[in-house]
Amino acid sequence: MNRIYVRNLEIYAFHGVMPQENVVGNKFLVNIQLDCDLAEAMENDDIETSISYAEVIEIVKREMAITSKTLENVVYRIKNALIGSFPGILSGNVSVSKVTPPIPGAKLDEVAVAIEF
Repeated sequence: MNRIYVRNLEIYAFHGVMPQENVVGNKFLVNIQLDCDLAEAMENDDIETSISYAEVIEIVKREMAITSKTLENVVYRIKNALIGSFPGILSGNVSVSKVTPPIPGAKLDEVAVAIEF
């Protein structure tokens, strides 16, 4: 088994429960690990037998553009979109972190939700 990673993809989006989060937005970091068989791509140097990082990023950008109240919904949609687009994915994980979330009285770097599949 081989792995493809997209690490710390920074996207500005409008997810959150608080109404101002849907107006002002926030910075999010997306991390993806895709487990797949890349033997053919390694041997033949053919992108058609691999998973395009650029396509993965476009899928993430598309799903992040859909406003959600919860990060749980966002990671679920990203996972489903990736699996639907790339049948060669055997397993993996997706995490979405909200950087400096607006939580009164709390100083923290981020909150995150991850899904393994």
